[in-house]
Amino acid sequence: MTLQAEAVATMPTYRRKLGPNELSYFLPSRAYGLNDMFVRIVFHGPPALVSPLRIRIAWAVMRLRHSTLACRVEMQPGDYDNAQFAYTPPSCPSQLLEEAAAFVHFHSDISGPALLDLILNGPRMLTSDSLSRIDVVRRGQVSPGIHEFHLALTAHHMIGDALAGQQCMQQMLEFLAGSVPGGAPRTDSQLLGLLNDEWTGRWGGHCPANLDGAIVPAIESRISGIRDSKFYKAVWKVDQQNLEKRVIGGQQLPRTKSTTKNTRFFRAKFSASQTNDLLAKCKSQGVSPQDAVFAICNSAWIRLCRVHPEFRAPDALPTLMYTAINIRRLLPLAPAGQLDFSLALGYHTVTLPSFGPRALAGERAMFWARARAVRQQIGAYTRSPLLPGRVAATGVERAARAKRWAHLDDGLRGPQPAALPPAPAPPPALIGVTQTGDVSRHVFREERYPALKLVDVTGGTRKGPGGLLLTTRVFQGQFMLWLVWDAAARPAGLVEAFWRNMVDGVHEYMLEDPSLRGTAEEEDCLTGMPLGVHGKL
Repeated sequence: MTLQAEAVATMPTYRRKLGPNELSYFLPSRAYGLNDMFVRIVFHGPPALVSPLRIRIAWAVMRLRHSTLACRVEMQPGDYDNAQFAYTPPSCPSQLLEEAAAFVHFHSDISGPALLDLILNGPRMLTSDSLSRIDVVRRGQVSPGIHEFHLALTAHHMIGDALAGQQCMQQMLEFLAGSVPGGAPRTDSQLLGLLNDEWTGRWGGHCPANLDGAIVPAIESRISGIRDSKFYKAVWKVDQQNLEKRVIGGQQLPRTKSTTKNTRFFRAKFSASQTNDLLAKCKSQGVSPQDAVFAICNSAWIRLCRVHPEFRAPDALPTLMYTAINIRRLLPLAPAGQLDFSLALGYHTVTLPSFGPRALAGERAMFWARARAVRQQIGAYTRSPLLPGRVAATGVERAARAKRWAHLDDGLRGPQPAALPPAPAPPPALIGVTQTGDVSRHVFREERYPALKLVDVTGGTRKGPGGLLLTTRVFQGQFMLWLVWDAAARPAGLVEAFWRNMVDGVHEYMLEDPSLRGTAEEEDCLTGMPLGVHGKL
């Protein structure tokens, strides 16, 4: 089958303003791609199913189904409040494929780790006119007729989050190797037919009068329970200020002055048997592994300060950690089988004491008590009937701060955006933590593309100077930790020591077996080299 060549009349351009949280990500990203996100999958399969044509077709369908992937952002200098998405639909399937192909990049001369290094440390890959792209690395044969492929989605964080990115990659795999009902994987001709059908169903002969049919609405307008009135906005503003007064921190890894940036990326995998054991241990203590990870960070910091007491702030100042919370449950359900590619995040803090006992037995009791405290803190926030309004208020505040910083960064003269109420600077935080649960169970459905073998999933964001983010997930029955940070802005070896304490803490606290220390599979993801037991190459 060939693509329809005839074009309909000139297609309209749809526009909508960026929502507050979208704007808070867009403005600071413009310089060097701060928080640009990526999801990278590694899989084995026959090259015929992962040809350049098939990847371009799959990406074209994704851009058609989720138009923010194909949008651009328009903004006049300094006119932050009127920054807007702009989307001009393709006039025919052949144009759709041609446009998508421009944002698919094939690499034949680099390794998978080198691709990750390029994403995190190289020149920015995205612009205001290209909000997403696909990068592909094809490696050698792993068995006769089967090659290894690295497929990476990179996107502006303002248009999506980790879950949306993972679901996008799941759909890409289904397009590449999913079978027609009762048959083999789709042929190239059948994939082109799918592309034709998708375009015809959306744009063939009609254009939606409703903007929502072209560009997904901002998250703030989709959350149920929010009233758009000055009174309610004032109420949520006061509530937000009251919440901020309760946020206390002070413990933080020291920084060093640097004019460069050097992102590092460490990962630890725990065996399936250890994963089963730690899940059981957490369940017996009434917590989830996600709760326990915050206690791991807290304990790792306490241990680090025993060796480096000069870094510890007074014990009266607790350990503060930031985390993102997926809020898709607050949104109207998407139609069955459809992906909601959008930014659906709320934000919260976890606070734990910065002191602890020295005896191992006492440390274990403290660890589980603090994991339960984390569960209570996050549960109280996420189950509150005030959550929808708080999510919206946080987005407004984040946007206001981003506009003030952008005004300074852009060197603009004249009045600044509306000032925020006088408030102290955000309290120092130790680390940011993001957790996506069991992606094999909730996202990746490998039975839908049996001709491919999925072997790895990872992801992250481009960090700013001094950035430090811990991520956890379970994949194919293995619990994983990974840490992304800017090594240029930290004393040499200090973050590595903190990492060592976290990995060992999983064995000592979550598994309650110090003899297991050193058994995790650790690697530097930007070199592909294993890490030694001291967190060094």
